[in-house]
Amino acid sequence: MYTPKEKSFLLWSHVVAFTIHLISSLLSFDKASELPLTNANITIATHKYMAMPPYAVIETTILVTTQPVILIAYNELITCISHGVAMFIFYFNRDIYGVSPRTCESIRRWGSYAITAGLLQIAMILSVGPASVFLVIFMIVSNALMQATGFFIDQTSSVYNRIVFGIFGTVLLATAMGFVGMRSTRIEGLEFNTLAIDYDLMTVVYGLFYVSFGIVMWLRQMDGFSCTCNRKKIRTRCCSYFNADGIFVLLSITSKVALSWFLIPIVFTGLDQLKAIETSTDWPTVQLGVFISVIALLFIGIGINYYVFHEEKVEALRSALTLGPAKINHSDSSDADNRLRLNF
Repeated sequence: MYTPKEKSFLLWSHVVAFTIHLISSLLSFDKASELPLTNANITIATHKYMAMPPYAVIETTILVTTQPVILIAYNELITCISHGVAMFIFYFNRDIYGVSPRTCESIRRWGSYAITAGLLQIAMILSVGPASVFLVIFMIVSNALMQATGFFIDQTSSVYNRIVFGIFGTVLLATAMGFVGMRSTRIEGLEFNTLAIDYDLMTVVYGLFYVSFGIVMWLRQMDGFSCTCNRKKIRTRCCSYFNADGIFVLLSITSKVALSWFLIPIVFTGLDQLKAIETSTDWPTVQLGVFISVIALLFIGIGINYYVFHEEKVEALRSALTLGPAKINHSDSSDADNRLRLNF
């Protein structure tokens, strides 16, 4: 069960996230309706050999031609629905068919990330041009496996298992980031220097956001290693200064909205240069506005999170000093944010 403070804080965090992603989804669908179908195809190659040159590779579209902005819109819609589910989990804050609310939230979080993070990566890949079906399948499967490691880490109390799962997820993340970054920077014939955020900078932002999820996950799970504070032989995690569930909500809002509304102007600008559409929207201002809003939301959200939860650590220390020599071990492994081990 979540504490009353956690329940209230996380419930309203998801209400805010639900509202923001609903607005973003509606705007994305509206912008997608303005765009023609592009060459954002999922293809399969045929290798044609002939006695005389040239040797040819024929790329055949195997799925309906689409455009990446509609994928962004569906990504925002699915994210919105996911936060709606979280609102029910935190509102009732009780076991559901014998499953604790913390486990339900873990399933919801990593399950939704398995869909939405992969869908956003596919949108970034297809915004550049056609992609092989095998590449798309790899990105989807690798992302799902990476998110599954987060769920498994939540469910195990073994430090060894956490490290193994963490390393496995980190390798998958680095591989996917490397490919998306390389593909997004190999574009010729289009210029995006009029935008506030071009492909190169968006790739950097993409990497920073995805790495930030991993950092929070590592801090959330570290117990007895480098992320420890020792005061009068009382050991607590440094990450008890924040509530990781709340940070995950904050990162979900900022990362998906930022990447979505950095990519949409890039797609519009590219098609405008190709004379496929005419756009009168001031996209550099849109990107700059989103960037400033996201940075402000990150600082405000982290500040509020710290203000609400950092006193828990002080209270725990005072309580332990009052109790005298003791050992307190709350062993709920799914409660990595609030589990506190005090050793004298």
